[in-house]
Amino acid sequence: MSFSDLIKRGSNKLLAGLALCTALAFSPELKADERISFTAFGGSPTNSNRISDDSSKKTSELPQRSLYLPTVVNNSLADPRESFEANAYDTDTINSLAGKVGDFLGRSAKFDEHFIGRLSLVGLHEYFLMSTSFLSHEVAHNMYSRLNRRDYLSFNTNFNSDAQKMSILFFNVDSNSDPSLADVNNPDPFIFSVAAGLNQQEFNSSLAYEKFSKENHIFFDDSLNFLLQKSMAFQYSLMGRSNNITYNSIDDIQRKEIVPVYDAQGNKGLRTDIVTAPVYDPQGYRVGLKLNGVSLSEDALLLQDFLPMALSYQTWWCTYAVGSYLFEGERTTPQMWVKIKDTEVTLPLLSGYRTPNGGFYNWAAFVKFYGAPIVSFEVGHDLDFIGDGKLNTLRFGAKMHDISCDFSKKIPISLSPYFALNINRDFSDYRGILAGIDVGVPIYSSNSGSFGIKGTLEYSNGDTLENVIKGEDQGVNFSFGAVIKF
Repeated sequence: MSFSDLIKRGSNKLLAGLALCTALAFSPELKADERISFTAFGGSPTNSNRISDDSSKKTSELPQRSLYLPTVVNNSLADPRESFEANAYDTDTINSLAGKVGDFLGRSAKFDEHFIGRLSLVGLHEYFLMSTSFLSHEVAHNMYSRLNRRDYLSFNTNFNSDAQKMSILFFNVDSNSDPSLADVNNPDPFIFSVAAGLNQQEFNSSLAYEKFSKENHIFFDDSLNFLLQKSMAFQYSLMGRSNNITYNSIDDIQRKEIVPVYDAQGNKGLRTDIVTAPVYDPQGYRVGLKLNGVSLSEDALLLQDFLPMALSYQTWWCTYAVGSYLFEGERTTPQMWVKIKDTEVTLPLLSGYRTPNGGFYNWAAFVKFYGAPIVSFEVGHDLDFIGDGKLNTLRFGAKMHDISCDFSKKIPISLSPYFALNINRDFSDYRGILAGIDVGVPIYSSNSGSFGIKGTLEYSNGDTLENVIKGEDQGVNFSFGAVIKF
């Protein structure tokens, strides 16, 4: 489909004009390839099953949904309370299962045939995705509390309007970033704890971007999920500013309060509690940075949170995908690629993360060279120049995806090696390294779905993404899980 055709068809779609006008700033030929046939392990799409008109697109079979179920993550049993990656994959699994239910309601229950039905499904998906997004966020907070021998995650079935709790479906999750962790002599645990929730959601959105690019299609509910995850840091920064309270020290967000307590015999005693003011994550993050010698203003942090959302083309393309479903009933939208001669490139995703020494941006893009496997490239850098910071880091990484290897002539194994180097911003010193490989082995495949296993072996030491932001142990790590399409 040509770019001009997209413009004509997009005139009645939600914010499609804005998304496509943004694309004009990137002048090589823009191509929305509608190929939907792909390998069982997310390899490069083929030229078969090309869909040529709107009517056939709406009646054609939907692409299969894929998910990864980790069993072992970084040498330990997969536990979303202790691992960014387990958290992200478990969240994606829950959302994919809900998406499959939505596929049934849309196609079999005929919700897709009427605007009101489609609007209802968008609303249902949005509510469910907000719930899983919030749960993922709070569990990530708790991960760093657990690392510091504290466990604050608790569930209950009583809806509570307390500012320290937020209702999610039929249970509540306590706020998990603990101000008592803030120590002027060692502020890092508090910073990690308060930053983990938004870092988790940013990582979740980058995982979705990888999925879109490798599978070459985007379900509208996955687009909703991406938009919720990607916009959360900016929303939190805005909400934090709206309460007109400035937090400059740990004393601004917690105070000691003496409260009476009674034993079983009714004898009265006194207990000192730490009472915490309602604080949005960005405010707590700024307080932690100040304890670490970094003075980051509210305006600078707001800008740091706004740019990853606004400069990532995937934000606008996912907005277009939601509009395509809402106004035309198209459950899937092809991923956007820029074609330059025989090479196709996705427009870059910008991810913004928080560290104890300031912000970190990671740019990622996928490239399809003619006749070669998909390759992803990453460039990361500190944000010391936006406000304040002392991270002083550059990171360069690459990964070659799904190289087919048929050593036994019976089982087509896929290999995905990757590497990243961390250095000082002035190229004067080495900071860290990451090297690893994914190995995928298909077990069963049919028209209705497929099943396989994937193992990952990696070594990391001082890598900004793996060891600082995700909090993985340095050294050799092994992960293992199941790959399912259904």
